[in-house]
Amino acid sequence: MRCADSRKISVVLAAWKGETYIGEQLRSLFQQTRLPDEILIGDDSPDDATEKAIREILPEAPASIRIDYRKNPQRLGFIANFSALIERASGDYIFLCDQDDIWLNEKIEILSSELDAHPDCGLVACNSMRVTADLIPLEPVLSPGRIRCIRRDLEHRRAFPPLWLEGTLFPGHDLAVRKSSMSAALPFPSDLEFHDMWLILFFGIQEKIRYADRILTLYRIHESNVSHPSRRGAGKSLPARLREIRRTREEEFAIQLRKMTLRRDRLLDRLASTPLPPKNLALLQESIRLAQWRLDTMRKPSAFRRIREIVLHLPDYFRYFNGVRSIVRDLFL
Repeated sequence: MRCADSRKISVVLAAWKGETYIGEQLRSLFQQTRLPDEILIGDDSPDDATEKAIREILPEAPASIRIDYRKNPQRLGFIANFSALIERASGDYIFLCDQDDIWLNEKIEILSSELDAHPDCGLVACNSMRVTADLIPLEPVLSPGRIRCIRRDLEHRRAFPPLWLEGTLFPGHDLAVRKSSMSAALPFPSDLEFHDMWLILFFGIQEKIRYADRILTLYRIHESNVSHPSRRGAGKSLPARLREIRRTREEEFAIQLRKMTLRRDRLLDRLASTPLPPKNLALLQESIRLAQWRLDTMRKPSAFRRIREIVLHLPDYFRYFNGVRSIVRDLFL
């Protein structure tokens, strides 16, 4: 399986304090069965350690790969960094790359071939294996059951609802995009949380996503300190603590509603001149309307009124939220 030689491949890598693992990541790019034509690196690091690690590995790079390393004069942040790299890339297909993973040798070949075979596709994703810092396998990002759902939804062109309602389904390092389909997506909106979420929603609402059912990335998980449990509310009565939990849930839900509304507005703005499936447009509006209703219901002081509202909207809890779990939380928390 070979990507057509006429297709130029770009890999974009946003770096920040990546000196520990970036050499291994680059080496995995140099060993691909289909080599990239260029690797673009934007370095946000405050010191020279990452650049030094990159310079040390460059002698191993095949001569056919153009390496474009640039130290950003000021920190861009990962969203703006990836956005600038993609805009600068000259490839037909662009692969997003993190600084601390390992790519299996056939990743570029397989995903490029998928884009070759489906010219209407703007984004293709694969699966990855979570591994420890020492590359000991943990578990796939997508379970077999989740993969079955994804393949079924894509086959029947109904993949957008779970993508929209669940948020980021595929990590950015598992994505390859078609540059010619990216004009309206760039630059990435600076007021959104994640670049991968933006790409998935942008292509998902257009039904231009495909999934290659292979584990092609070793997704390195770093150890981090476990925060101590909060003692907020200690010594308070149970009703007082429940009221505090409810207020926190309302605040968090209000924040999520604002983010959802912002994502909708950005999508509709960027794709204003693009015909979109009516069912996906309807989903955007209805999900936000129901999220606003749910927030208003949470704020009702009367438990009886909350119960009545929830009973009237039972089907919506299973279509737009987390079913029984959401019902119980809205009733009692």
